[in-house]
Order: sequence, then structure tokens, then C-alpha cells
Amino acid sequence: MSQKRKPSTAVVVLSAVAGALTLVLFAGLIGGLLFSDDTELENLPAYTVVDQEGGHITVEVDQVLTADQVEAIGADLRSKQTRETGYIVTVNCSTGGSATVDNRLANVRFGIGTLGRARTGLDDGQIDAQLNQDRTCPASAPPAVNATGLPMPDKESWDAYIAALKEIDPAIVGTKDERALISRGRSQCDSVKNRPDDHSGLVESTNRRFTAPDYPDGFGEAKAEKILAVVRTYICPTY
Repeated sequence: MSQKRKPSTAVVVLSAVAGALTLVLFAGLIGGLLFSDDTELENLPAYTVVDQEGGHITVEVDQVLTADQVEAIGADLRSKQTRETGYIVTVNCSTGGSATVDNRLANVRFGIGTLGRARTGLDDGQIDAQLNQDRTCPASAPPAVNATGLPMPDKESWDAYIAALKEIDPAIVGTKDERALISRGRSQCDSVKNRPDDHSGLVESTNRRFTAPDYPDGFGEAKAEKILAVVRTYICPTY
């Protein structure tokens, strides 16, 4: 009757060494990942989310940002999102704005998942950050109305714009700060300016921008088309 042989001392030692090497390699990988995250966090400035609905996020900061800091905000926000879609982030200075115009420092885009890639053209992990030049933060005075190159409605057009949105669906306005709705309308005007003949694309981007808690994916194509018409009528009629 054959007896089961015990592993030799050499085999046991080699197994122990292999296990130790595996642990060292695994620890090194985890350390590398943590180091990468720490490096990213080193560039993360203090910021406050003041508005978020659907894929549109508005944040405020108290200083002029570098490109690395803007990208760090985008990365931090991306890590906190769970819904698969495209995201548009506006970064404003907490001072220097007014009731009719933000002191905007930067715009950021990123996407999550297949839908995010389709809506932004960016792969997971990619961040598109665009800085506005010659801005001050903190600021003692509002920026010029046309500093962004986008039109700003006067009081009469402002009121008519809000009323027209309510007529399409009261939930579009809801309890939002009207400045947020103006900001979204002006951002949509920027899309109109850059793609005036892409009607279907403009309807789609309008649907992404104008959302509500009960409508995180927008109000649908039919209402988005009406919202787009309201934007073009009251905010950028010359586009």
C-alpha cells in the first residue's frame, strides 16, 4: 500500500515565497492606484454644488482655477455620479456674478457608460475642460454682460421666457432659481450658435439640459422642441 508523500521542505519554501511575491505585487498595484487617486486629489480645490438636475451640474468656487484644478473637479464629480448619461458642468465664481449673468470660470464635460459616450463623444475617464480667460475670482464687480459672447435677455424677455416655459410644463420651472433656467437657456444658445442647422441635435441637447427631479432624462422630444423654440425666441432670437 503506497503512502501519501509529504511535500519537501524546498517545495514548502518555494510556495511560501510565491505567496509572498503575490502579496507584494498585489500591494504594489493597490498602492499605485491609491497614489494615482491621491495625486488627483492634490489638485482638487474646494467647490460647492449649487444646482444639479439630470446631467447638468453647476458648482461655485472662491478662486481662479488652473486647468488641472478644473479637471480635478470634473473627476471628483464623475466619481460621485451613478447614472449613465452625458454631464455638463458649469464652474462659476461665487462672487462677481449678478442676477442676469454668472461669473463663469470654466465648462466641463464628461460621460458615463455607452449613453454618456454617445452624448458627449468622450470615453469613460475622459474629461473635456474649457477655461474662460481673463476672469477674476474673488471679484468685486459683475463681469460684462456679453463676456461669454452669449446674449442676455432684458427684464421683459426674461419674464416672458419663464412664463413660456411654465406654459409648456410647470415642472420645467418648478422651484428652481430663475437664474439657473436662464443659464441653461444661454448654454443652449451656445449650441444653437455652433450648430444652427442641426435641428435634431439641438432638440436632443435641449432635452438633456432642461430636466427636473421627476424628469431626470428630460421632458421628451415634443416638449424639448417647444423649449428650444422658447429659448431661441426670448434669449437668442438672432441665432
